[in-house]
Amino acid sequence: MKRLIAMGGGLHGGNYDPELERIVVNGLPKNPKIIYIDSGDSSAFAEFSQLYKTEFGYQVDLFSKGNRNELQQADLIYLGRGSTIRLMQLLKETDVDELLRKAYESGECTVAGFSAGANALFAMSVSNEEGKMKKVEGLGFLKDFVCTHFNYDDRKNAFLNEIGSNNGYGLDDHTMLIVDDEEYKAISVREGYTVSEYNKGKLL
Repeated sequence: MKRLIAMGGGLHGGNYDPELERIVVNGLPKNPKIIYIDSGDSSAFAEFSQLYKTEFGYQVDLFSKGNRNELQQADLIYLGRGSTIRLMQLLKETDVDELLRKAYESGECTVAGFSAGANALFAMSVSNEEGKMKKVEGLGFLKDFVCTHFNYDDRKNAFLNEIGSNNGYGLDDHTMLIVDDEEYKAISVREGYTVSEYNKGKLL
């Protein structure tokens, strides 16, 4: 089964949420191989790996050019927070975009993204890059438009200005969209935070 997980954000917006991560790891094998792909946030991997060690007893490997072929043996590939633009540049410059697609298409690896990482999974996103809202092209695993941290007005307004007649999703903090093959499931782990679905630019 092919599985994608896109998360809108976590604690205080950018910090990883243990409640969301507990859902991410559900169903992984006993000693999973987890590879984290960093998008330029220097503190993100340390925070993520410590959370996974403390909460689940899992070791997390940080992606580098030297271990790129290990992506094909991974049980979970996790695209982290930070800059969507820098993350997409890294994926394309190292040809990891194609390895990531093969891992996903195999149905043997969960591919998850948080904030910038979630943006990368979609065809297009609205992302805050150095204080400016920009439209950024993603990998297109999901053929929709997305906006993470959708509970913030500046992001929501930018998304609504850009979506036009496209389909898309607004992912609040503390929410996730799980796609198992063609089945979509929206989950919120905190009251008041939602996943908003848009069809041809209109809220469903």
